[in-house]
Amino acid sequence: MYSLSETVTLADPLAASRYNQALGNALTQGHPYNEAAQMATNTLYNTLQQQSLLLALKEILGYLLVISLCIAIVSRFIPFHKTVRVTFAKTGDDMV
Repeated sequence: MYSLSETVTLADPLAASRYNQALGNALTQGHPYNEAAQMATNTLYNTLQQQSLLLALKEILGYLLVISLCIAIVSRFIPFHKTVRVTFAKTGDDMV
């Protein structure tokens, strides 16, 4: 199940349960309510940041794959063996 920033509200049951669970954990550790609420918000923020980073990497790697395939296909039809003529020296003549 994926949930990004447009669905993270208190009306979303998954986001609300994650927030309440993080809030409860922080309160049981002995933090005051204000600090516990900030920690719960940071937990949701970290989850969003991780998901958005993975989504951005997926998109960038997809573009990179398409570009590399295009370059590979184009380079397949370029006749590199005909572009540069290299003269080969006979054995023994190249060390003079």
